[in-house]
Amino acid sequence: MHSIVRNTLRGCANRFEIELASRFVHRQVNRPLFILGCGRSGTTALGGLLSKHPHIKYLNEPRHMWIACYPEADIWSNKARARKGRIALSAQDVRHLDSRRLHSLFAFQLMKSRKSLLVEKLPINSFRIPFLIAHFPDARFVHIVRNGVEVARSIARRSAAAGWYGKYKWELLGDYARARAGLGGLVNLCHTDYERGLLEWRLSLEAVHDSADLLEPDAFLEVSYADLIGAPAETLTRVLSLIGESPSANVVDCALRHIERRSVAAAGGAPSSGDLQIAGPLLERYWRS
Repeated sequence: MHSIVRNTLRGCANRFEIELASRFVHRQVNRPLFILGCGRSGTTALGGLLSKHPHIKYLNEPRHMWIACYPEADIWSNKARARKGRIALSAQDVRHLDSRRLHSLFAFQLMKSRKSLLVEKLPINSFRIPFLIAHFPDARFVHIVRNGVEVARSIARRSAAAGWYGKYKWELLGDYARARAGLGGLVNLCHTDYERGLLEWRLSLEAVHDSADLLEPDAFLEVSYADLIGAPAETLTRVLSLIGESPSANVVDCALRHIERRSVAAAGGAPSSGDLQIAGPLLERYWRS
């Protein structure tokens, strides 16, 4: 009962903020940083650490903001099918007035926080890089990659505990795979959430790599989950350098005291042939990530 009340109150607050920002804030957001990566790859850990920086306003999966401007961005809610939600969005999907509104919503968060830099984390944005660039031409992107087997195991555990895909999201991922040459048959191999996680991991990484050529070298950085866990201070220094910031004592201290691996690492050696069939050659490439 309490969770229902909290969610209702949160929804009302979100709607109020969206209306307020849309009416009274008319500002552009410059040089935001978007954290990319398949879900369960360390995106939340990275975003949480960056949120400790005194200049950064961190938005953790602000789905309501995207949906308020682009209903077709919704792949999660019980209204997603009616909204015709889609996995991938492109530059052709940008609408001028909705783009201005999105900038207003992001700018309002900066104004409230009195911070100068906006960092956003939403894993599905890995499939929407051209869409993001069209909105924010000066954006920066950091892509965090984790071993695909570990990601798929984590997705399966989360799915068993609280759900992960839902019927609609998996339908969309399946349609996305079928639209890519040579990948359609893989959908029929995915009978468990572990196997679905392997395919989602592959599709997410391939989507980022396909769009990386659209970005200038100084606008994109790829880091590994293993490095974030094993050398957090150095990894965060690289990420902050991407947006022209130096690491703060808060960020480094939080990383050194709290960042840790929360699940067992994938076993050494080579991935299984079954895993490779679904996840593809990228699984071997990032086996130590």
